[in-house]
Amino acid sequence: MKNQQSRNCHLMALAFLVLGTVWIIKLPASLAVESQPEQNTSIAAGEDAHALATKLCSVMIAMNVSHTSHAVDKFVVCPYLTRPPEITKPIMLFPLSGKKLEKMLFNAGYTSRSNTSKVYQPLGWRWEYCFEQALKKHRGELPHTVLQAYPWARSMVDYILPQIKHSNAIEISRKSRYDNLYEAYQKSGVDVENDAARNGLYPIVIRFNKRFQAQTQVAPGTWWVTGIRKVPGLTYYWQFPFKAISGHTAAVQLNEDNALLIQGNW
Repeated sequence: MKNQQSRNCHLMALAFLVLGTVWIIKLPASLAVESQPEQNTSIAAGEDAHALATKLCSVMIAMNVSHTSHAVDKFVVCPYLTRPPEITKPIMLFPLSGKKLEKMLFNAGYTSRSNTSKVYQPLGWRWEYCFEQALKKHRGELPHTVLQAYPWARSMVDYILPQIKHSNAIEISRKSRYDNLYEAYQKSGVDVENDAARNGLYPIVIRFNKRFQAQTQVAPGTWWVTGIRKVPGLTYYWQFPFKAISGHTAAVQLNEDNALLIQGNW
């Protein structure tokens, strides 16, 4: 019992270090997802079935990302922190200079208009999201001639700048979370994994249904939803902590903002 309590405290400290507050939500039975829970293999040795059933905590996981076509997912609910993949392509922040933004807007709105049905976007999907939001607020038509394009690009700067700042802030936060998690793994990741194995706790494979939801059951303590989604042109990676409490349902929402890493045409 002392070892288990010590492990839980240790894992929660790692969770707060990486992501700050971890929310626990008690949900009504009516919100149960369609998919059946995966069989929980993380059973501590010596526990009878009745005692285990009263201790297990339900976990509901939902994924909400923009790219779902031809997706290949590989996810587990893990009782310990794992080493994140290496960053192969650092995310570059967008410029905040009016002149540089004018040039990017000129290209996006006139010379190199993108087609969102295509996998590859000339300036990446982050820019495309910002550009679409700015267009909605601008409420003007795209330029049809070069004489229209220059004043149009200047008029768009004030609309896209807030979107750019917000996107940059998300990427700065993402890199900070990645660095914190990597440091935490380097410091104590192997020890925590060994502690979990001694307590009979192992990763549980989860699979998402057609509504991009999954459900399973775990023993009380701190766990991590860890996995990769690969779609054409992009790879998402999550390592999201939550605390499982007996009698409560832990709800985890995975999205583009809380992904630990996004690589590719982002």
